[in-house]
Amino acid sequence: MSEYCIEAFHMGKTYVLSGGRGKKQSFRALEDLSFRVRKGEWIGVIGLNGSGKSTLLRLLAGVSLPDGGSLTVRGTRSAILELGAGFHPDYTGWENVRLQLLLQGITGKEAQALAREIADFAETGPFMDQPVRVYSTGMFMRLAFACMVCRGPDLLLVDEALSVGDVFFRQKCLGRMQDLSERSAIVLVTHDLEAAVRFCSRILVLDRGRLVWDGDPAEAVTRFIQIRQGGPGAVPMREGLLHPAAPGGPSMHLPSPESLSGKMDFVIKAYGWETDKVPDGRYCRKGTRVRVFLDIYLSRDPEGLIIGYQILNRLGMEVFGETSLHALSGDVKEAALCRAGSYRVSFSFTWPQIRDGDYFMTLGLGEGREVLRQTEQCWVNRAVHFQSDPGGEVIFGIFNRQMEDLTIRKEKEDVDLL
Repeated sequence: MSEYCIEAFHMGKTYVLSGGRGKKQSFRALEDLSFRVRKGEWIGVIGLNGSGKSTLLRLLAGVSLPDGGSLTVRGTRSAILELGAGFHPDYTGWENVRLQLLLQGITGKEAQALAREIADFAETGPFMDQPVRVYSTGMFMRLAFACMVCRGPDLLLVDEALSVGDVFFRQKCLGRMQDLSERSAIVLVTHDLEAAVRFCSRILVLDRGRLVWDGDPAEAVTRFIQIRQGGPGAVPMREGLLHPAAPGGPSMHLPSPESLSGKMDFVIKAYGWETDKVPDGRYCRKGTRVRVFLDIYLSRDPEGLIIGYQILNRLGMEVFGETSLHALSGDVKEAALCRAGSYRVSFSFTWPQIRDGDYFMTLGLGEGREVLRQTEQCWVNRAVHFQSDPGGEVIFGIFNRQMEDLTIRKEKEDVDLL
């Protein structure tokens, strides 16, 4: 028996679309995909809309067949590809559950017991006696998910359909999937990057039908960001030390082309940093003063320049950060860097008391007046590696927040609670 439940080699899929005046056009949804998934492995699939994620899941589910290469899927599989798939709108919740179990080959007393477990997990209550066409979207999704995971298939395929549930249901689903991952392979397509890096041991990144990354989740997030921003930036420079620290000055480093992304009208030519005035310092603890230096070039006058940084954990998730929109105000904001040319920028921040481990700093330039509507011009992804020391303190979560206004008052008379 093979240790792999999925084996794909040079797999492709083409759709034929109808055009105007009876003409037909072909669209290559997937091209030359090769990957394997072990039994019990949990992998994520991320990419922009139209990158081929849903097409890949349809092939893995057997709903569609590849027209190039080969695909082998072993064992039982359950798929949640879209809301309402496999359910009859006029059947009651109980009738649809029995239908789903019958399609999985489950009958008799086992089906009766599983039907009750499904209803309890879905929390649909008395609505189980009503036709599912009257269900809310969240209620419908809870029931569909419960049906798919009730028995623990060898392979579970989950599309972005889970996003329709509320936050409590999503946490419940992820918990159930974690339990299943001990014996079931799981392929999760999602736009929730935090969930992907938290639960998946590998992430596949798709771009216009091609597999551009298969591996480390943190690096997968970086690749996805680069794709979203237009791909790695091309700059005529190499990675390395531009010049060492001079008396009273920082060490300056050239970014690698692979770390850059964005539109690149504005460029970070070099960057440097200090921790408590130590050039290229790596170790930070609560109160460490981090100062960052940027040599930037603006090829034209910006329509509002945004300078920012992010501190990411080892999984690539943002822990904290800030932009110049909140650091500058009034006339200073309007006058700052409003013309084309070269500039030296510096800013600082104080390291909080956060959990020990590895952290990475991403540096960025944007254009606009609002963070959420900016054009991302130049990012140096994961430019600096820091190691955090909590100073012997126990960290509850990511960071601690001190209690304030704590009081303990003795009551005048003891109260008998028995």
